[in-house]
Amino acid sequence: MRVFLNPCCTTGLGNASGGLSVGYIDNIVDFLEQAFADGIYVMFATDAAPGGKYQELRDAGWSADFAGTNFDLLLPSGVHANLVFFRDFAQALIDRGARLEAIFAYGLRNELFFESNLPPLSAASGVVRTANGNSYNMALPEDRQRMTDEGLVYFIDQARAAILEVDPTALVTVGFFWPQEPNPSRIGDPRLIETRPAIWESQADFVDLHLYPGLELDLQQYVENYGIDGMAAKPIVMGEFGAFTSSYARAEDAALALQELQAASCGYGFDGWLLWTWDTDEQPELFNGASDEGLIGRMLAPANRPDPCQPATVIEASFTTAGGVESGVLPGIATFEIAGR
Repeated sequence: MRVFLNPCCTTGLGNASGGLSVGYIDNIVDFLEQAFADGIYVMFATDAAPGGKYQELRDAGWSADFAGTNFDLLLPSGVHANLVFFRDFAQALIDRGARLEAIFAYGLRNELFFESNLPPLSAASGVVRTANGNSYNMALPEDRQRMTDEGLVYFIDQARAAILEVDPTALVTVGFFWPQEPNPSRIGDPRLIETRPAIWESQADFVDLHLYPGLELDLQQYVENYGIDGMAAKPIVMGEFGAFTSSYARAEDAALALQELQAASCGYGFDGWLLWTWDTDEQPELFNGASDEGLIGRMLAPANRPDPCQPATVIEASFTTAGGVESGVLPGIATFEIAGR
C-alpha cells in the first residue's frame, strides 16, 4: 500500500515550532501497527519536505539562481534540508517504536522532476554550482542535461544514505511520471525528467514508474521513454497504474486493459504493481478498485489471478435464471457463483 505523507498545513507532518509533529508521527505508528496486523506492507510517498525547521534549513542557502524543485534537488541547502528530514522521519519512527517490519520502502518523491521554466534551467547563460560540487554552463545544452542527470543521482544516493544511517535495513525508492522523449508526450509540460540515470546509475533499491493505458503512449513507448532498456539487476515497480473514464466506457473494459498492461509489462522488467487507486471517489475521472461494486479490485486481486504475468482472460458463461437462459462475459475472474435457480 502506497501512503502519502502530508508535508503541509497545520495538521501535516511538520511542526511549526521545529521538527516533526508528534501527533502525526503517532498516527503513522498506529497505522503501521494496523498494517502489520493485516499483513500489509507500507510504501511511503511525499512531494516535498515539510516547512518549519526544514524550510529554515532550505532558505539558509537561498540563491536567485535556483527556484522551485530545482532549489530542492540541486542547491546544497535544498538537498541538505531533505536529507535532514528523511533522517529525522526514520529516526522518529524508531524512537516511537514503530513496526519497521511493516515498512516496505521509503519513497523520496512521489514523482520527482525538475522545472525547465525556472532557474537555473530557464537561464540561457551563466555558470552554476550544484550540491554535488560540480559546475555547469547553462549556455551549453550538454551541461544542462548533465546537471540534471548527475543532480538526480546525487540527490537519490545522498537521501538513501541519510535514511540508512538510522534504519540500515530500509529499502529506498523514488517515483517518476514518464519523460517527454524519445516518443513525444506531455507536450508543453515544463516538468522535466530523464529517468535513465535513476534506473541505471543511482543506488535506489528499486525504481517506481507510473503509467496509464489508453493515454498518449502505448506500453512499448512508455518503456522507451523511461529508458528501462532491459534493466534486470534493479527491480522496477509500477507504483501507479490505472484507467481514466475518458479512455474506457465501462469498469470491465478498464479492468481488462489493466490486466493486459500488467501481463505485458512483465516482459519489460516490471516486478510489482500498485493500482491507482483503491477507493478514492474524489477522483471521478478515474476508475478505482472499488468501481462497479469492486469489479476492478477483484479482477486484479492476486487471490483471483495469482500470476500477474499471465495474459488477461475472458470467461464466457451461460446460466439459467427465473426468466430463462442468459449469457454474459466475466473477464478475468476464474471462479464465480450465481445465486438462484
